[in-house]
Amino acid sequence: MKLESEDLYEFLLSRRSIREFRDTPVSEAVLRRMLHAACYAPSAHNRQPWRFVIVEWGETRAEFARAMSARYRSDLSRDDNLTQQLEERIRARETRLIEAPALIVLCMTTKDMNTYPDDKRTQAERSMTIQSVALAGMQLLLAVHAEGLGACWMGAPLFAQQEVRDSLQLEPAWEPQAMFLIGEPLAPGEDRGRRSLEEVVLWR
Repeated sequence: MKLESEDLYEFLLSRRSIREFRDTPVSEAVLRRMLHAACYAPSAHNRQPWRFVIVEWGETRAEFARAMSARYRSDLSRDDNLTQQLEERIRARETRLIEAPALIVLCMTTKDMNTYPDDKRTQAERSMTIQSVALAGMQLLLAVHAEGLGACWMGAPLFAQQEVRDSLQLEPAWEPQAMFLIGEPLAPGEDRGRRSLEEVVLWR
């Protein structure tokens, strides 16, 4: 399938992170279509180490949001950074998790990856696993964009992996990496700018 280059670049450059949504539900058919596309991301050895958890509305979603908030609050208290203003932000974020039209947690598993007797190759294999899962996450974001929806990649599960596992009853091999809030954007996403190529590209 050939896409006109102008259309493709316009599509890629128009994706934005969206955090506020209309209350329109995202259908199961659309979720399945987007996740199917995400699973076509490249992966190390084609092991496909990504795992997705769709956290549906209801008590499970509420428990998940409460567990995330509790970990965030505990971390801030330990750092002596918990203020009234931050407490209000925690509650607002908890509400956002509960009310988002769709919420997907991205996990990884090393179960099918190669194993090595030395630390150097073991760490390299783990890094390739993380890269593979991140590619699936990016592919999911592009699929969301293709559906005319919006999403935000949030890395908070990395700071609360056990809480995520417990609240969603995940097996230990599933390592939470990120989560995505998905829905119909309440407003267009903000263009926050990008570094120039001169800052990020080295020619040799």
